Amino acid sequence: MKRANRIRKSSDFKSAIHDSFSSRTSAYLINVKPNSLGRLRIGISTSKKIGNAVTRVRVRRQIRAFFAVYKMYEKSYDIVIAAKPGFLNRTSSENRDELLKEIQALITKGETQK
Repeated sequence: MKRANRIRKSSDFKSAIHDSFSSRTSAYLINVKPNSLGRLRIGISTSKKIGNAVTRVRVRRQIRAFFAVYKMYEKSYDIVIAAKPGFLNRTSSENRDELLKEIQALITKGETQK
């Protein structure tokens, strides 16, 4: 994932979470908000509830890999994903399918309310 497609600043995370469409699952808390940048930006948050630093980095890499495979970068949204401890209890394919399904539902919801 390119650096331009990542949310890195705390202020950007806060603005992406504020007034966004959100969804909560056993493995994720997902916030989707339209932006005016013309590109998709993704922010990933993992808390210490997930595990130690090695585990948290592994989870972030897996989530970034989900987006590398499906190339959703033509959309103009900010997506903030907070991984929850339920992420570790499932297979990678189950996590990927659930994440992409929820994001597509939130983007569709956002496009219908424009």
